[in-house]
Amino acid sequence: EEGVREALRVLYAAQRLDRADALGEHTETMALVASARALLAGGDALSAELRDGAEAALVAEVADALRHGAYDEAENLVAQNESLVSGEEAGRSLSLHAAMADEAAGRFEAAFARVDRVRAALEGEGRFEEAEGPALVAAMLEDRMADGARAPGNIVARGGQTQSRADAPGEGFWLLAPHPNPTRGRVTVPVVLGDAAEVSVVVYDVLGREVVRLAEGHLAAGRHDLALDRAALPAGVYLVRMEAGRGAARQAVTRRFTVLR
Repeated sequence: EEGVREALRVLYAAQRLDRADALGEHTETMALVASARALLAGGDALSAELRDGAEAALVAEVADALRHGAYDEAENLVAQNESLVSGEEAGRSLSLHAAMADEAAGRFEAAFARVDRVRAALEGEGRFEEAEGPALVAAMLEDRMADGARAPGNIVARGGQTQSRADAPGEGFWLLAPHPNPTRGRVTVPVVLGDAAEVSVVVYDVLGREVVRLAEGHLAAGRHDLALDRAALPAGVYLVRMEAGRGAARQAVTRRFTVLR
C-alpha cells in the first residue's frame, strides 16, 4: 500500500493530470487506478498530495479510454469517477475530457454544456487565463460542427443555426485533420493558405496549456505539412489551433488529435 501511495504522490508532484504513461506499463497503471479509486471511496482522511494524486489517476483513466477510442467506456468512467473527484483542477480536466467523449459520440449539446459550466465558473472568479482551456475546447466543438455541415455551402453553427461558409472562420485558409490520428509516432498537421499570411499554429493540452508551437510568422500561399514528433508529447488528447491574418481580420480554426503510448 505504501508503494501505491508513493506512486500517487509522484503523479501529483509531476502534475500529470492526463498523462498516466509516466507511471509504467498499462497493467501497472490500471492497478494504480484501482487503488486510487479504493482510497477515494474509502472515506479515510488523506493528505492533500495523496488525494490530488489519486484524483489525477482517475482523470488519467478517462483520458486513456478516450485516447483509445473507447468512448462509451470513457462516458461510464466519467459517471463512476465524478463523485470521487473533488479537486478543482482534476475536476476541470475530467469535465473537459468528458466533453471530448461527448463530441466523439456526436453529442455536441452535452459537450457544450460541460464546457460552458467550466468556463463560466472560471470567468466568474475572474480567472480568464485559465478559462482559455475550455475556450479552446469550445472552439474545437464549433469547428467539428462545421465539418458536419448538412447543407452544401453552409456550416452548422451552435444551436442548429446556419451561416454562410463565406462568413465562417477559416475562409481563405484551412487547417486539415492531423494524421495519423490517433498516432504512436510522428503526426503531420497540414495547413493550406489561399494567400500568403501571418500564421501561428500551436498545440495545447486539454487545459489550454501551450505544449509546442509548430509555426509562427509569414507563410507563403499553398500547402504546408507541419511535422510533430510523438517523442515531444506524452500520451494524451491535444488541441491544435491555427490563426491567420492580422488585427480584426485574424481568424482561427481548432482541431483535436490523440497520442497513444
